[in-house]
Amino acid sequence: MGSLSVEDQTQSHANTPFGLQPSILTAKCHPLVEQVTEEVDAYFSEHWPFKDEKTRKKFLSQGIPRVTCLYCANALDDRIAFACKLITITFLTDGGS
Repeated sequence: MGSLSVEDQTQSHANTPFGLQPSILTAKCHPLVEQVTEEVDAYFSEHWPFKDEKTRKKFLSQGIPRVTCLYCANALDDRIAFACKLITITFLTDGGS
């Protein structure tokens, strides 16, 4: 009936990657993301034997605790830091450092 063709749909979004329409969904992140990221990064900076400072900075820049806070946005406040540490340790033991 009145549907737009593929060409019509991408025309109005020419400045977006691949002409995709913006998402109607919004990301939800755990409210303690900043505090937990700082805590977890500090913990592993102190306790993990990175081979050098460059490796430590590179690993921490990956933002694993932040991503975990996106995955577990509804986690209980007293558990999110433990979840972040668990996910971080799996990356580290899998050759991340």
